[in-house]
Amino acid sequence: MSRGLGVNVTNALASNGFRLATLLEINIGASTFYLTDYGVDLTDVDAQVYGNSADFIELSSVSETGALKVNSLSLTLSGADQIFIAALLNGDYIEKDVLVRRAVVNASDLVVESFLFFDGRITTYQIEDTERESRVVLEVASHWSDFEKVNNRRTNLNSQQVYFPNDMGFQYASKIVKDLRWGRSS
Repeated sequence: MSRGLGVNVTNALASNGFRLATLLEINIGASTFYLTDYGVDLTDVDAQVYGNSADFIELSSVSETGALKVNSLSLTLSGADQIFIAALLNGDYIEKDVLVRRAVVNASDLVVESFLFFDGRITTYQIEDTERESRVVLEVASHWSDFEKVNNRRTNLNSQQVYFPNDMGFQYASKIVKDLRWGRSS
């Protein structure tokens, strides 16, 4: 079963004249990094260039099951590029997207087609420094990882002023209303 793969991919996979490449799109801070594990730079069919990078060290395996489970993976990068470390230490990684694509590459090192392999968000990171090397390990999970997270706002002045700095509408809310029931009669 092709599972939505394009004709070019299924034809290339049916032949023995193809190679696979991993294409990474990592958003950290205000920067987006396009990296590949392939031996040369690759241009995807949408004209995005993925640079052959020594920073991309390892990608853990991803398994697919019929069970309800949050899929995740570990992505290991070289810490030599200080942009990664600086953005992570500034806390500018939370909920940033990481897209992992698989590309079918022909004998001329041209991308035949690529498909989305994993779409996730950075959940945490770890910096591993030794005398010989520095590594950054990103833990990436699907968007379901925070399914039970409660997003809410409170009926107080501070919560209101996060979104509307000059609004004083909830200034006395804590003194006036103790139990506010939205959408039902009291």
